[in-house]
Amino acid sequence: MATLALVRRSVRDRVGSQILGAGIIGLLLAGGLAAYREIDVSLYQQMPDLVKELMGIPPTADVAATAYGAIYSFVGAMTIAGMAIAFGAAAISGEEADGTVDVLLANPVGRIELVVARTLALAGLSAVVGLVLWAAGVIAPALLDVETTGMHVGALVVHMVVNGFFYGAVALAVGAATGVRSRASGTAVVVLLVSYLSYGLLGFVGLEDWARLSPWYYYEASRPVLEGLSWGHLAVLAGAGLAAVAVSARVFQRRDVVGRQAGITLLDRLRAHPATRRIVDRVAGTALVAGPGSRLASEARGLVVITSMVMLYTELLVGPLYRFVDDAIRELGELPDFILAFAGYADMSTPVGWMQGEVFGLMAPAATMLVAIVVAVKGIAGEEERKTMGVLLANPIPRWRVPIAVASVQVVYALTVGAVIFVGAMAGSWLGGLGLDAGNVAATSLMASLTGLAFGGLALVVSAGTGRPRLAGLLGAGFAMVGFVVSQYLRLVETLAGWAKASPFYYYLANDPLVRGLDLGDAGILVGVFAASIGGSMLLFQRRDLRG
Repeated sequence: MATLALVRRSVRDRVGSQILGAGIIGLLLAGGLAAYREIDVSLYQQMPDLVKELMGIPPTADVAATAYGAIYSFVGAMTIAGMAIAFGAAAISGEEADGTVDVLLANPVGRIELVVARTLALAGLSAVVGLVLWAAGVIAPALLDVETTGMHVGALVVHMVVNGFFYGAVALAVGAATGVRSRASGTAVVVLLVSYLSYGLLGFVGLEDWARLSPWYYYEASRPVLEGLSWGHLAVLAGAGLAAVAVSARVFQRRDVVGRQAGITLLDRLRAHPATRRIVDRVAGTALVAGPGSRLASEARGLVVITSMVMLYTELLVGPLYRFVDDAIRELGELPDFILAFAGYADMSTPVGWMQGEVFGLMAPAATMLVAIVVAVKGIAGEEERKTMGVLLANPIPRWRVPIAVASVQVVYALTVGAVIFVGAMAGSWLGGLGLDAGNVAATSLMASLTGLAFGGLALVVSAGTGRPRLAGLLGAGFAMVGFVVSQYLRLVETLAGWAKASPFYYYLANDPLVRGLDLGDAGILVGVFAASIGGSMLLFQRRDLRG
């Protein structure tokens, strides 16, 4: 019963964000299907074999197979793996970082039971994500009238889910062995990237046998979207994941975790003892407490790394890809409004429009919004849910400093992702010969960061005002999705076009910064939204009774 209770709690805490992430991938698939049906996808077959292999595009592909390969096989698989890594890294080491693992184990819950519960929760969350992706993969082509005969969407999703489970299990094992969340997520991310790159590169240079050492090989080599389930490959991946779980249970059973991350130092113990308190106080002076954003920055680092790597890789492919599809795009004439909205109303027949449509129209701001919203949720509502906010505020820290600290982490990480986007766009421009202006790319990358901060600020208000992480995460993501729809689609209706300016997203590309550079007025509006959100979160957090 205790194990099932832990499973239910873990699933309940994460299921909303998992469904949201899967839903976003489903929307990307719909946009990809709509775009690819307007392009002669045979041109994709002219790309170098290495590029097609890395993008997950089959050797012969129609519209559906190209979309499933480029969006589900790569972006979807990376997203699922990233979410699984985030959960696996926090499953054990997160409890230690919060100082709650010893309290948890004081209940009738054994260490092995805890590992089993977290593993079942990881599998359950992965299954939920798979169901959402399968539904989107079936519904989207039906709505867009795209032929999917011969496509095995369910098989592809099963491979994606089992692949993600493996990397989540690796993170779980490292977290159980070390008790350090950042080390767990960082190690799993490195395994993911090395696995992915080695599979593509080793096969390309004629070392196919060595490529079998890569876990990614057992995910994609059998071409599940075309050939269906590969039970042998799935067994290898699932077996490797379960082996990592077994390692987790063994090392966690033997390791000393008592008080490891509870924040109780020798100095604290001496100060607490009546016989030594006065001497220690005189020697140590006033107790210094680390800034309230220190742990938050450490916890969110893995997400920033994963998001940045996905963006960098995507941009490195997008640049050279233009040379293979530019003629087809020019022959299209005017694209449908549905596609133009996703592309930020860019002229994709030009190099600048191509980069805007493929990267800056939706992916770049989505990356910065994801980071800023997650930081907002973890920074206040997450602390309250873990019952650590009261401990933090018991130190000489005024309440107003907490939203300020969270906002500071949001700024640093949103700008970090923006800087990576800038580097990736310039590298992709150089590889593809697009000739993008560095100043304009920097301006657009900055606007993407500011857009993420604007919506992250709204999530911060909800987090500070309610103390409920699931509500803050869902509303933050909801604000972002509604803001995108209002900005991009209301302008298509003449009588409602003016209302598009009510969304912060409108000011992201309103001045076409990739062509015209930075507009200080638009940037000022986004900064103003973020600043107002900080003020609102300070006011709400200052007056509200803490939960729990």
